[in-house]
Amino acid sequence: NFLLTLSRLPEVGRLDHNIFYSQGCSGHGVTFTHLIGRLLGEVIQGQADRFSAFERLPHMAFPGGRLMRVPLAAMGAWYYGVRDRLGL
Repeated sequence: NFLLTLSRLPEVGRLDHNIFYSQGCSGHGVTFTHLIGRLLGEVIQGQADRFSAFERLPHMAFPGGRLMRVPLAAMGAWYYGVRDRLGL
């Protein structure tokens, strides 16, 4: 499984002073998770410049809002699961 964002850019941010998140590597997680791990280490040491560059990337809302988020995500997962089983 992988998380594909609407912008195809990873979503990185800070929820609180010492709570960070990273999601939506859009199929590039092997490389990106190593990079973000290094950047998180830098933030913990007080050097937030490189992390802040990713943090400033825009996050696009899921189409359909809260009401359609789960049904549309389930349909997408089902669709791509069928494609995988058919070898497409």
